[in-house]
Amino acid sequence: MKKNKLTWGEWAFVLFCFLFYLSWSLVQPYTYGPDEEMRFQIPEFIYLYGSLPNGFDERLISPNWGFSYAFYPCWLGPLCSALFMKITSIFSQDFFHLLCAARFTSVISGALT
Repeated sequence: MKKNKLTWGEWAFVLFCFLFYLSWSLVQPYTYGPDEEMRFQIPEFIYLYGSLPNGFDERLISPNWGFSYAFYPCWLGPLCSALFMKITSIFSQDFFHLLCAARFTSVISGALT
C-alpha cells in the first residue's frame, strides 16, 4: 500500500499558512471579529476556574444577544485554548498574551486544515 506523503512544496505551503495565520492573530485587535468577545469567554472561564462553564451562568450571557456560547457542545477548541493559556501564564499573565495563546488553537487548526 502506498503511503501519501506531503511533498516539499506542500510542507512549504503549510508552513506559509501557519506563519500567515500566526502573524494575523498577533496584529488583530481584541474584538476585531464580531463574536470574539463571547467566544473568548469560554476558554478564559476554563483557564480561570479549571472547569467547564454552565450556559446559564450570568457572567457568560451576553447582554446584547441574551445567550452564551457555553451552551454550544463543541469543547475541543476552548479546551485547547485554555491549555495554551495555562502554558502562557507561566511566562506572562498579560491579557494580550493570553488572548494570543487562545487564538493559537485557531492558528494551528487553520494551518493543518
